[in-house]
Amino acid sequence: MLIEELRAGSQEKLSRELLTEQGLISVSGGIQIDINVVERTIGGIKCDGVLCDHNCTTKDGGDYNCPAAFTLNKGVKPRYASAEEIQTGILETQRGVRLANASMMASGVFGEYYDSFEIPEPVQQAIEGTIEDEVIEVNLFGGNPEMHPEVFQIAKGISSLPKTRVNLTTTGRIFLQKPDLISRLTGSGVSMLALSCDKIDPSLLKETENYSRNDFLSQWKTIRPLNGAEQKSLEALYTAHLLESYPDSSTRLLFNLVVHEGNIDSIYDIVTELGQQFPRALVNPYPAQSSIEWGEALFNDECLPKVDSFVSWMIGEHLMRNPSLTKRIHYWIMLKAALDTYRSDPAKAARVISGYDIWKCYKSPGSARYVQVGASRGPWPGVKISPGGSLACFWNGGVTKRGTELWGKTKAEEVSSYITADIQEIAKTQLRPCPGCIMPRLVFDLPSLEIGMSDEIKPAYLQLRKSVVGF
Repeated sequence: MLIEELRAGSQEKLSRELLTEQGLISVSGGIQIDINVVERTIGGIKCDGVLCDHNCTTKDGGDYNCPAAFTLNKGVKPRYASAEEIQTGILETQRGVRLANASMMASGVFGEYYDSFEIPEPVQQAIEGTIEDEVIEVNLFGGNPEMHPEVFQIAKGISSLPKTRVNLTTTGRIFLQKPDLISRLTGSGVSMLALSCDKIDPSLLKETENYSRNDFLSQWKTIRPLNGAEQKSLEALYTAHLLESYPDSSTRLLFNLVVHEGNIDSIYDIVTELGQQFPRALVNPYPAQSSIEWGEALFNDECLPKVDSFVSWMIGEHLMRNPSLTKRIHYWIMLKAALDTYRSDPAKAARVISGYDIWKCYKSPGSARYVQVGASRGPWPGVKISPGGSLACFWNGGVTKRGTELWGKTKAEEVSSYITADIQEIAKTQLRPCPGCIMPRLVFDLPSLEIGMSDEIKPAYLQLRKSVVGF
């Protein structure tokens, strides 16, 4: 069992291997960049907009009102930052992340964290070894980044950078429409292709298992054009089958699977079926959240125990080393600790498990080590030439650093300052600060999660961490 191996792993190498396997550590830092930011004019004033070729609003079948939905961006022209500008921004942001890590190591931020969370010496060494390796993960992201005309050029340029891993989070529509383009993906150096399967159910998986492209297209055309969430399901499944037919490809599949009231009863079957149909893929389930748009708690009294059971199941599957699941055992321990902490207050538990006050990227230095780059808020400054490139959250404007532009203006030192101090100061100035989130990628690794986690759930979390992973 994992717990015995961790307890016996006194050597750094053994501890690091096990911690990496379970997702407690992975890379030195991360960048999630919205490459689909476009120029928008409102009342004659230029500003950033976000754009998608799908419409995933709640009234049309989506789980939340995605700000990039095309019904919310009528008349916006698809003018993007160039591949050269985006690569410039990535290079500078990478330097900033590495500078921030070095600064926090030198200033004692990590030392204080180790003491506060009782991190044993072998685990400290594993964390520091990963940070010192300086590998940065870059997630190309956006409303639908495949809309960018240079998306494969961007991916190839970034993947050629030293110590860089590239993921592409997309819908897959481009491959359903033009399947030959899969060769451009597999030749671009993308390590992971992330697809959405929020609206997939076991019956759809069974029905489409042996579909041809024409079968997928025929069914796709029957979907109401405004229902982007349903379209994405078929696009994802077709793209997954297409990529799986390339056995020599180094690009791995990942299914992002939002767990909500509509699929909680069938979630185990969905995870199992995806693993069986796509043996080279990873399934990445996580609870739906409403905090990103200040919505009501998503799980009622009847549904909350089902979520609790699923969280426990995920912890167990980590310990059993289920090869089909994305590993981040610390994330599930945090969710379980929140449910345990508020077990006598179901309304509070439902709210926290929907993203409220459980984890915040701006809580303390060290929590925002997966940096977001995207649309600015407010009018363009006079010197701005291309859209995007700001230090900014895709979902909530409460941590946006106004005036930043990584396409040649904002330098690594400012990125480092944003991670280590500015993001906390920006949040303090907000009349309505971001209430938190549980986006797994942003919550990131063990240090980022624990530094940004709610103090209220810390006692339950530490107890659970001890019992599950042995420290």
